[in-house]
Amino acid sequence: MLPRYLVAIMLTMLWSVPFLFKYTTPRPKSNAKDQTARFGIVLQGMAKIVVWIMPAREVANWRIVSGILLCLIGILTAQTALRHLDKQWRLDAALSSDHQLIRTGPYALLRHPIYTAMFAMLLGTGLMVAQWPAIVATLVLHIAGTEIRIWSEEKLLRARFGEEFDTWARHVRAYLPFVR
Repeated sequence: MLPRYLVAIMLTMLWSVPFLFKYTTPRPKSNAKDQTARFGIVLQGMAKIVVWIMPAREVANWRIVSGILLCLIGILTAQTALRHLDKQWRLDAALSSDHQLIRTGPYALLRHPIYTAMFAMLLGTGLMVAQWPAIVATLVLHIAGTEIRIWSEEKLLRARFGEEFDTWARHVRAYLPFVR
């Protein structure tokens, strides 16, 4: 049982490293902010806890392999998205005066690829370590938190970029590739 937990922990740490560097990098001061997103952050944080509190004694090999693949997809997606966002990445929903609408890299396919990466990491981790009820609860909490954050962020983006944002949003999915 221990090796799959170690793998899940190592993959989670690997996923987190680029965010730690981004968090310590100076960013332009925000001039538009929406505090509502913080409730979404709390729900997403709860989801990360729930995935670990109901461990599965044994899991099938397909779950471990699928979990590792999902985590690797999450890591790659997050790193690529962060590179394209550069100094615009923030923990809070906020825009700076020189904020740009990023539509390159993974943002050409998804409006919020970092949330896609988070979803992949949670599902992957859940498949490796958790019982099915915990996986379901984790995904429900995470999706609820993500929807709150997306609503908050897109409200700011729509106010700043108007029709440019609306056109992009009509053609690019939010965070789940097959869900409009």
